[in-house]
Amino acid sequence: METMFGESISTYTQTIPVEKFIRYPTSANQSRYANDLALIKLSRPADLSSVNVRPICIPTEADYPIGNPATVSGWKRAGDAASVVQRESVHLVDNGLCEQQYGRIRVELGVRESFLCVERRGQATNCGSFLSGTPLQSVRTDYDGINRYYLRGLYAFGLSRCNLNFTDVYVNVSYYGRWIKEVVELEIGVE
Repeated sequence: METMFGESISTYTQTIPVEKFIRYPTSANQSRYANDLALIKLSRPADLSSVNVRPICIPTEADYPIGNPATVSGWKRAGDAASVVQRESVHLVDNGLCEQQYGRIRVELGVRESFLCVERRGQATNCGSFLSGTPLQSVRTDYDGINRYYLRGLYAFGLSRCNLNFTDVYVNVSYYGRWIKEVVELEIGVE
């Protein structure tokens, strides 16, 4: 298994073998979509001086307000311009909306704090689903005045039919922040 870093399949990419998958611990009696998270350990570090490859910050607390804009960037399912990264502007909405919408079709989401409910606006953007694990990111000016990208979520699922106006569900990365920190410290000794 390998992972690829970059903006498209053909330009400025790095392909690095995966050394190890580390899945979040799960239990038998949980929702199908609960705790859908894994980390990958690369066999070697990515070259961060390369074009289009940068680190991203992991939020340690849920501090991103409802209604704020965020960006989804990744590949969509086959047939949707799959060779170049797609970007869409989205907005976080109250998780109750996801629970209400998906509850009508009997999809149980799990612990409310473990997911993010995201709304894509506009007819063109509501067509086609992103691949599972596609990042949801935002930019924040930190205490030192520097703008940094934060990984807010990872695409879990959504309904891919156009004009259904269902929200998309993302894994809430800040909910798992403590576990991510523990795994990174254990696996590579970084604090």
